[in-house]
Amino acid sequence: AAAAAAAAAQSAQGAAAEGALAATKQATNLAVLRRHDASVEQVLATAGQVALYSLDVDTQEWSREDVEGTLFVVRRTDFPKFRVVVLNRVGLDNHMLDINPGFTFELSPPYLMYQEEGEGGGVKGVWFYDEQEANAIAGLLTKIADTLNAAAARRSEQREARKKAAAHVRAQKQTGTAAQAQAAAQAAQAGQPQAQTQREQQEAEAPVAAAGEAQDITLLLQKMAAGSGRQEKPEQAAPAPQTEELDAAAEADDGGDNTFMALLQKAGPAPPAAAPVQKPATSAKVATAAASAKAATSPARAPAAAPEAAPAVTPAVISKALHELAEDGAFVARIAAAINRHT
Repeated sequence: AAAAAAAAAQSAQGAAAEGALAATKQATNLAVLRRHDASVEQVLATAGQVALYSLDVDTQEWSREDVEGTLFVVRRTDFPKFRVVVLNRVGLDNHMLDINPGFTFELSPPYLMYQEEGEGGGVKGVWFYDEQEANAIAGLLTKIADTLNAAAARRSEQREARKKAAAHVRAQKQTGTAAQAQAAAQAAQAGQPQAQTQREQQEAEAPVAAAGEAQDITLLLQKMAAGSGRQEKPEQAAPAPQTEELDAAAEADDGGDNTFMALLQKAGPAPPAAAPVQKPATSAKVATAAASAKAATSPARAPAAAPEAAPAVTPAVISKALHELAEDGAFVARIAAAINRHT
């Protein structure tokens, strides 16, 4: 029992010594590597003795390069995250191989062969003195490559998803813009017929309004003639004026003179009835209304120096003038007498 305990204690001491030695060696290797690459943060695996070969593609023969020493697989703080470093004992240049997504290699113990990146990259072969170290390094590189490839695939999927999302947003914007343009066009097309319908309705209502005003004038003249006939000839009702003549008197003839104004000019003093009617002096209001009616119905003669457009004569103007003239009783009597002579 004592011997077994002593052996166990000795074994533990040996393991502790080996662990301390390995830690010291790891720290030493890390310090050496950081002198060549400051981004190295951890040593993942080591092979004590390797040599580098190159394949001649034309002759299919391997040639040994001036690179021989210890191989390290390290993890870095910078990109690329993983790298293979061979500290060269026979030359000044160390060999470095970056492990990136898509990295592939082939293990054929005691050789590990891979294709260099970039155009013109040749085929390299790493010879291992210890085949077990070759198998261990190959297994580690496989895990690193799988991890990098999976991360690259996830990033690619995320990029594609972002592109699709951006394309979807652009399509929605374009669809919304097209829909707005179509709605605006439809609104414009719907508004144009509506405006055209309103104009047509106004144009159709204009003659009706003019006819209504002309009818008002006719009724006014009829009432004037009827009232004057009862005052002058109480024993006989005055005959009603003809509607055609009164309608014609409310419109302009081909010569530009208003027929109704011609009747006014031809009308003289009323014939004696119960009592003689003297021609009254024209009041200022009546004169103004008559002048307005005549100016409205007569064609304007523009001066040679500055021609002016003739004012438009409408039934409304004539109606207004007649209402003003109807306030003078003597003038109404003359109008009625003139109508009676022409009927």
